Amino acid sequence: MPDCGSIRFYPRFVIFDEGRPAERRTEGRRRVYLVSGREVARETLDLNGNSVRLDGAIPDGAVREFYPTGELRFEFRYKNNLLDGISREFLKNGAIGCETSWLGGKMHGARKVFTSGDEGTIMEIFHYRLNLLHGAHIIMFENGKPWSEENFEDDLLQGEKKVYYKNGQIKLREYYERGRLSGKRAAFHDNGRVQCEETYIDGVLLSRRVFTRSGAASDNPGNTGRFRQL
Repeated sequence: MPDCGSIRFYPRFVIFDEGRPAERRTEGRRRVYLVSGREVARETLDLNGNSVRLDGAIPDGAVREFYPTGELRFEFRYKNNLLDGISREFLKNGAIGCETSWLGGKMHGARKVFTSGDEGTIMEIFHYRLNLLHGAHIIMFENGKPWSEENFEDDLLQGEKKVYYKNGQIKLREYYERGRLSGKRAAFHDNGRVQCEETYIDGVLLSRRVFTRSGAASDNPGNTGRFRQL
């Protein structure tokens, strides 16, 4: 599925600024912006493709990139030389693959990743505050049911996290305080019975109990490697 967490840029863009077509070209570690064939701005990029210097002014407004075959691939908006507003990545069939909200050059608000089909089902949704994960993060099965639900505060896991089986039954439940496991953590067999129970304080494991599918205590309480990686 598309990855618009780090927006990729390709050699030719068209910028629509008050109805005047403009062009943007990426050449190695440089990006050049032109209006009516005249250069108006130039960016220098680092090895990761991030802008480290801007000379001139990028026209405000929509920025569009196209596949070599002509289909729309990306659509952004710029304001005061920075990404600002909703950006979208499109699949070749015209469906939206990813949608991200920006504010002053930083991700701010929702970022949604969609299925590759025409129905536009959301597969994953993040929430950001000024480039930091902040709020709900949900991943979906293709049937539209949640695979996992968790919450972030200032880029750290906070509160309850749940992982589900495809039928909607709970598979894992755990709790976080500022990114560290805290309190009870439980995994479940697909028959609904508890598979393992652990207790944490500040990320440190204090106790563990393991159970068979029938609910009996296991003779091997240390065998929880699979559970710990869920």
